[in-house]
Amino acid sequence: MSDLTILKKPSALIWKARIEVANKIKKDKFDERAKRMREIFKGNHFPDAPEGDFIVINYCYAILKAILPQIYFRDPYLFLEPGDGETADESTRVAEAVLNHFWYNMKVKRQIKKIVLDALIYGFGIGKTGYNTETVKTKLESGADYSEMIKKENPFFRRTSPLSVVFDNDVASVDDIKWIGVNYFIREDDVKNTYKRWLINGNPPRLWYCLRRDPYSTRH
Repeated sequence: MSDLTILKKPSALIWKARIEVANKIKKDKFDERAKRMREIFKGNHFPDAPEGDFIVINYCYAILKAILPQIYFRDPYLFLEPGDGETADESTRVAEAVLNHFWYNMKVKRQIKKIVLDALIYGFGIGKTGYNTETVKTKLESGADYSEMIKKENPFFRRTSPLSVVFDNDVASVDDIKWIGVNYFIREDDVKNTYKRWLINGNPPRLWYCLRRDPYSTRH
């Protein structure tokens, strides 16, 4: 069976329809207003005004920048406590130190400040967590097979633009959202090398990445 037939399966068609509907609602109800809010924050209050000698006092920028440090001004210190009654205190303290080390090196504070600013401008902010790994192939003693070993690994946390996000529109509350999708761009050569089996006439399809699976789906 060709890999492209997967795109015609009922489940794939359902997700395609969900994403298209969410994207249309986003364009109709959110994009124009969000871009306007961004321009106001930047000080472009009157884009259609004729040129002349007048000064715009950007209270929006000043107020939001003043609110920002009141909401998030420093990284929290993360504490760990053994919950199984068997883990040694020493192991817990080591894990706690490692956790805070990664939190600091991921520059979470910088990303969260951007996300909070997004929430103040657009009404919501999005952060993406993930894990990067770099692997190498090691030849086994048998000489016939290779084993893929992890050479380097690290978690990451990054702000995602609200203008690039679509989400479930079949719910009444943000707390009930079952899936979130992000539209992003990557180099064409990278797409062709990574997703060779998905090429259509030598060209990659439009890619959407789901940050969260549908919790009501039986397939994971």
